[in-house]
Amino acid sequence: MMEHSVYLDDGGHPDNQPYLLVAGFAATASQWSAFSPVWLATLRKLGLGEVFHMTDFMRDRRTEFQEDRILSQLRYVVQAHTLRPFVSAVDMAAYKRVQNELALEESHGAPYALVGRHFAKDLHEWQARNLGCDDRVNVFVEVGAKHFGDLEQVFKRDGLPIPDRVPKSMAQVQPSDMLAWEVFNFLRAGSPKRMRKNLDLLTRPIRKRQNFGGIFYEHDLRRLCLDPIRVPPRSVIPLDENPIRFGGRGDIKRVRKRTIF
Repeated sequence: MMEHSVYLDDGGHPDNQPYLLVAGFAATASQWSAFSPVWLATLRKLGLGEVFHMTDFMRDRRTEFQEDRILSQLRYVVQAHTLRPFVSAVDMAAYKRVQNELALEESHGAPYALVGRHFAKDLHEWQARNLGCDDRVNVFVEVGAKHFGDLEQVFKRDGLPIPDRVPKSMAQVQPSDMLAWEVFNFLRAGSPKRMRKNLDLLTRPIRKRQNFGGIFYEHDLRRLCLDPIRVPPRSVIPLDENPIRFGGRGDIKRVRKRTIF
């Protein structure tokens, strides 16, 4: 039996950003153990301190050459110690349009739960293709994401292990922060044909084998609302109490509530 772990970070925000996503990397437990000291040593060598935040890094003024030199060294450490990236995202404008017509959130979860559940599907498919039947995969998410409680409800409903939360300062989460920043800005720019070099090289191995991540646009959300069960229109949902409820094994089924408008 071999232990694997995936560390995820979120990007964007359901309230005021055009996309919400989760992104991260899978590796064996031994790869992650070897990663941490090398990553921290590289941060110190580059004068980046103990914790890498991509937003802070991009805010500092550097030449394109300096930025590329630093990111290439960080990227080398990530790719030398991980197996593959994962990405799952949702177009928030599309989510809200479908949400206004259908009980999307109550049936499939808030945006964070939706993309988290889709990641779990991708992870399961990857496990089936690449890992042994006795191999285990643990999932960790960065603490502080909005709607984590809703993700818990969705995972309990579907009998999935709840991801453990870890601080952003943890070394294994920091490459996920880099990937989430790159993906969010790629999507916000309209998914241009030419990616930033860092995103291109971080994701090129997986893009050669399959589509880049799982991104929910409006047609994907509408298809989701038809399969496997039809999501009810809002016009037929009583105003006093939503009939949609779900919970995990042994849990009291909770009434689902709309929070995204």
